[in-house]
Amino acid sequence: MSAVDEGWKAQETNDPVGSNRKITVTGTVQTSNSSQDPELVEGHPGINEVILLLDLKISSGIGATVMGARDVKFEKSVEPNQYSQVTIRRKGGDDVTIDVEVVHS
Repeated sequence: MSAVDEGWKAQETNDPVGSNRKITVTGTVQTSNSSQDPELVEGHPGINEVILLLDLKISSGIGATVMGARDVKFEKSVEPNQYSQVTIRRKGGDDVTIDVEVVHS
């Protein structure tokens, strides 16, 4: 299984009324099999509570051995400024840490 991270982005947004605040993390992952689906799963909180930990999991399946870019997305309701960064952990790969962009509606 091969996975290459691309274009990771983390945004904290809210609706126009100022409620329903959420964090959305998106990116693109290269997979080596046409039936593999990437997924971001919330990990156990670490030492630093302002860093959201996400585990990148890629399902295995039977399919054509074809490299392909697959989009992945994670959403979670949050409090204002709950997270300043997101760390995406990959099994057998390098972790990726990105800053959270706060988008005001």
